[in-house]
Amino acid sequence: MFQTWISLQQYRDSKKLPVVTDEDELRILRALLTEVEGRGLNVYKNSSFYRPAFDSLLKQELIRHKGDKYYLTETGEAVVKKHIADFFKKKRFK
Repeated sequence: MFQTWISLQQYRDSKKLPVVTDEDELRILRALLTEVEGRGLNVYKNSSFYRPAFDSLLKQELIRHKGDKYYLTETGEAVVKKHIADFFKKKRFK
């Protein structure tokens, strides 16, 4: 019963998360997933191609800037974890 309650709570929480469908935004979020010490995202920040996605993530507060490095916010981490979990639920390897 406790496991069911946790599953229902996780489901409710996941419904409150921002929906990110832009592939460029998802790529940036995935780039930060394992970066505990942050990461300098100069390639994304300085690219005219990725800059709109980068700015959108900052505006949505899914990533944050500290010093010369960028980090996932708690919400950003939850969004990218959900994206990866959904990917593996749908992906079928042969």
